[in-house]
Amino acid sequence: MNKRVAIIGIDGGTFDIILPLINKGLLPNIGSFLSDGSWGTLASTIPPITMPAWPTLITGVNPARHGIFYFKCNTHETYDEGPLVNSSYLKVKSVWEMLSEYEKKLIAVAVPTTYPPIPVNGVMISSIRPAHQEQIKTYPPEIGEEITRVFGLERIKVEKLNIKRLRRNMRYSERSQVFSRFLTFHLAGIEKLADMVTYLMDKTDWSFLFVVFQSSDVAQHFCWALMDKEHPNHDRKLAERFGEIIYEIYKKIDGAIGRIIEKAGKDTTFIIVSDHGAGPVHKGLYLNNWLLKEGFLTLKNQRRYRIRIKKTRLENILRRLRMDVISERLPRSLASLSLPVIKKQMLPPHEIIDWSKTIAYATRNGININLKGREPEGIVDLNEYDKVVDTIKARLEEFVDPETGKNVVERVYKKEEIYNGPYINDANDLYIATGDSLYLPLKIIDNGDIIRRLSPNAVSGHHINKREGIFLIKGPHCKRNNRLNGLSIVDVLPTAIYLLGLDIPEYLEGRVITEAIKEDTLKNNPPRYVRMDPSSKIEKGRLSKEEMAELEAELKNLGYI
Repeated sequence: MNKRVAIIGIDGGTFDIILPLINKGLLPNIGSFLSDGSWGTLASTIPPITMPAWPTLITGVNPARHGIFYFKCNTHETYDEGPLVNSSYLKVKSVWEMLSEYEKKLIAVAVPTTYPPIPVNGVMISSIRPAHQEQIKTYPPEIGEEITRVFGLERIKVEKLNIKRLRRNMRYSERSQVFSRFLTFHLAGIEKLADMVTYLMDKTDWSFLFVVFQSSDVAQHFCWALMDKEHPNHDRKLAERFGEIIYEIYKKIDGAIGRIIEKAGKDTTFIIVSDHGAGPVHKGLYLNNWLLKEGFLTLKNQRRYRIRIKKTRLENILRRLRMDVISERLPRSLASLSLPVIKKQMLPPHEIIDWSKTIAYATRNGININLKGREPEGIVDLNEYDKVVDTIKARLEEFVDPETGKNVVERVYKKEEIYNGPYINDANDLYIATGDSLYLPLKIIDNGDIIRRLSPNAVSGHHINKREGIFLIKGPHCKRNNRLNGLSIVDVLPTAIYLLGLDIPEYLEGRVITEAIKEDTLKNNPPRYVRMDPSSKIEKGRLSKEEMAELEAELKNLGYI
């Protein structure tokens, strides 16, 4: 059996986009997996979001065992305002630690939960922040200097699309310019990522490769309405020019996959995966407003915003006042002059909630009970916990959209229904599954409607309602033209370890996807299991204040926090 495996991640990859493009002959490299290998949908975590989905995939265990439930941690201690997690927060071994112990040389590039990079037997380029490719972090550190020099990353700026700039009253030329830059820079970013991966493949005698292309997820968040004529925020004029941005990015990723396959050679097993699917979102589900109206949450009698003074360039002030003509005629020295502007800043929910009278509160990831002895100002006794959980669950599952008369929530899960492990108490008490509905759960409190249409400067696509990711596999030991069913995100790691010819740790929760593998391979090389200490040996670290602020800004921009 060959001893080389390459996993290629398409963040947010969905067959809803991929299969139509394959049928048109526009994704030849991904399409080859359908005839030359096996494929099927991959059930993600609940909720199906980057964190905890990628950590679950790279550890092979559920969040209550690896310890990462969301982008932030310490939810119960801080009422959802804890620090951002990083690579050192994993409580169990990741694939990187595991393969390093097996003395297998690896290459990991831009995989979520690799920032900051950890010591490995090989090369790790941490999850790259699109706006700052020149600031990549690597192990070993000198690889970062080499990559930056060879590919001129210090001269590249891949601009993130700040959705808040896309006001409906902006001129077409301004909106057009933003989307044009977005497409140009992300296509360039995918190309550079492929350049780096193939360069490292030449330099390293690797056994295992894992790279993730994240531009697909970003594009689906920001550009779904351009593609989707049924979306309430669909702009027909912009769509004429930019309606295929998502398709263009998938096609570019397909080309990058082709380059990696060619470089790796025919003796490699290739796996393409995503952490979740993607789909449109039309409306916001304001969970704290629902809890407020249902009597589970109480607000303080105070102002819900703070006044702040922010310096803003004169040209930006004039543009907001629709005085572009004046702005364009000003001397550069005057246009760039910074002036103080008074702004209202909404206070975060935890500052306006009266915790002495609040039974439950919503986070961006679920609902928590204000439990006595656990939350800082908890009031619910432990003997009342189950009753409160059951009541909220039942009422929320019965809640209907007054506009449509249909249920908003497909199902509400208790944490015990989806998680098991020593860190389950760090999870939210309830998780909301919206199914195929078009609702995006939000934690904002404004005493307004519980259901309302998302504004044009909100994301138009998401994956909180799309649990079905993708899995495709081909190689010398894989069956051809084979459709797969019943796959879980925890199955990816044991399958990859098996195909590397290694013993599979017994503690992994997934299975080897044997139905994708040839019978003679399984007969001659049956899966072998071994006892292994699951504990991660990586020392826990924290990001700097600057890194935290920058990453939080990006997550807010994507609609995560």
